[in-house]
Amino acid sequence: KEDSPGQGSRGGLFGPGQPDGGTGPGATVYGQKHALIIGVSDYRDLKPAGQETILGKFTDLKFAEQDAADLAAFLRSDPRSGQGWKIQTLTGRDATENAIKSAIGSVLSDGGPNDLVYLFFAGHARRSPADASEIFLLAWDSEYASDYSGIDYRWIQRKIANSPTKNILAFMDACRSGTVGFARGSQTPDHDLLGEIQGLKGFKAIFTSGSGSQLAYEDAALNNGVFTHFLLKGLKGEARDLDHDPFVDLKELEEYVVDRVREYTRNNPDMGVQRPRIVEHQGLISMEFPVSLRK
Repeated sequence: KEDSPGQGSRGGLFGPGQPDGGTGPGATVYGQKHALIIGVSDYRDLKPAGQETILGKFTDLKFAEQDAADLAAFLRSDPRSGQGWKIQTLTGRDATENAIKSAIGSVLSDGGPNDLVYLFFAGHARRSPADASEIFLLAWDSEYASDYSGIDYRWIQRKIANSPTKNILAFMDACRSGTVGFARGSQTPDHDLLGEIQGLKGFKAIFTSGSGSQLAYEDAALNNGVFTHFLLKGLKGEARDLDHDPFVDLKELEEYVVDRVREYTRNNPDMGVQRPRIVEHQGLISMEFPVSLRK
């Protein structure tokens, strides 16, 4: 499914507009805004959530596709998103390996240098059983018997780094190994792949739902993944305004999401502490990366 921006939208403007259509001091103008939103709850080869686990303790998830739908609705309809987004969603059976790879390749290669791209994934991920350094996001049709099936995380990282688009923010509500119960993650320690990401240029960042080997939880009380729930609240203006401008900036969003997710999971007896993190280019100044409007 794909949405195109309507006529008369403000396009990529995040910031105060002027009566003549120009931009004032501190305003930020992006070109076209693109969002690729992926969510997989019901996997082809897995049992429903809550049933006996199989294949490395994987079961279906409950709310990953709801996460995708809620983010798409925010970008499409909420004025605080800046609107004018060109949105592509891949969920359920449509979120095959080939479809995901094709869509990621297109959105990261076809945009202009001043465009803005949001890439969102909610679902399972795992380490390769054959090589702990290989991490894969799992598509609807990923082969769990294969050691290398899924979307290679390093491939995504390279696509982001090499994209001609300078403004890219990826949100990953998934951990990188087997999921136990309703959590998206693993209790088996793995090396910190995200710490190896280098070479990102411009305003490019990856915001992940957890650190290291932490689980990434979803919760029926929220009807979402915990990370996505607070991500949306932060984008809608609940993030603290640190610099008194009209935007929610990336640093403000990070502070809010990290604090709220950590607090929520710490106070839930059925969860372990989950701490989201941002991986970014060393030279990126997060406060200068507007991600939504406050009003």
